Amino acid sequence: MAMETKVEIHGREWKQEDIESEISWARFVIWKSAVFPKEGDHANCHICQWKIFKSDDAENGSGYVHREHIWLCNECYAKFIEVSP
Repeated sequence: MAMETKVEIHGREWKQEDIESEISWARFVIWKSAVFPKEGDHANCHICQWKIFKSDDAENGSGYVHREHIWLCNECYAKFIEVSP
């Protein structure tokens, strides 16, 4: 039996296979570093669903955006996109 590959994102453990399709898709699009612009609103990371919102804290208030509405958190970008083969 094959071992499950697990990855930790924001202190939470994920099975790699559960997020692999999101990671694969994210590697094929262009991402732009951005600060979340809208007060009182939020977006969720496309891979891990981390909440991104207007904040002075970079972990919560910034990330990477595609087409102005699809977001990746900084941690997922660093783990899966920056290092992609």
